[in-house]
Amino acid sequence: MHDTEGETIEDVRRQRDEAIAWIEDYKTDHLAVVRGQCAGDERHCSCVPHLRNALDELGIQLAALQERLRLAMAVVEASRIAASAVDLPAIDRALAALDEVPGDALERP
Repeated sequence: MHDTEGETIEDVRRQRDEAIAWIEDYKTDHLAVVRGQCAGDERHCSCVPHLRNALDELGIQLAALQERLRLAMAVVEASRIAASAVDLPAIDRALAALDEVPGDALERP
């Protein structure tokens, strides 16, 4: 633990303000790196470009998978609607039954 003997309240406040400033600076730098907006003279380890490329590739793969899922769900929904809306065997039976009815039976009275 930090030895506080001899420190004044002003010393502690100054250290607190320095810590807050350091944290805010770190947050700003982190956001800039994530967004790829680094200063021209800023240097990263050699893995950063590879990690950015990997993230970009994963984003592309995710978008492709999301599109495939959307299309698959549309096919499932269309199949469900078609299956519930149309009973083709029943329609065929009804048409066959109509063929058996004499023509004059279908005329209006």
